[in-house]
Amino acid sequence: MIGRYHGGIVPEATALQPIDLDLIAKAKALPSQVVAAYEKLELQQCAMLPIELGRATNGYIEATEPFKLAKDPAQAARLATVLGTAAMAIHQVLVGLLPILPHKAAAGLGQLGVQIQGKTLDELFAQPLAAGTKLGEALPLFPKSKQSEPMDPFFGR
Repeated sequence: MIGRYHGGIVPEATALQPIDLDLIAKAKALPSQVVAAYEKLELQQCAMLPIELGRATNGYIEATEPFKLAKDPAQAARLATVLGTAAMAIHQVLVGLLPILPHKAAAGLGQLGVQIQGKTLDELFAQPLAAGTKLGEALPLFPKSKQSEPMDPFFGR
């Protein structure tokens, strides 16, 4: 939607409402939570923390209904806030998933215009997705398979 309604540029989140502030707080808490989980070798938590933020982001999108906001020109500022806030949270999710799903998370971050080469997780977390960032082409990270049967990950079909 950022590509369609904002020319692929991450919009600025203004006039934040409580629902926006809640998601922002969850996204800002993720880095310290992930670091603590890795320090304690709580590997399941290392995976679940970014996934939980991803679920919270999905809930945020469902609750704020950006597709409905997009239909009303009077809601343009609200739409910008929702899209900017969601993009910021998605950035944090992908950074958190980078050690677990390195190729997919890197691809997602690339679509967000984030260069990961030579950067640590701390550096990536510390550089949130800023308003004004030009996004790359949006492609599905997990496209639906065209096969009717699941593929065996070790031996192919």
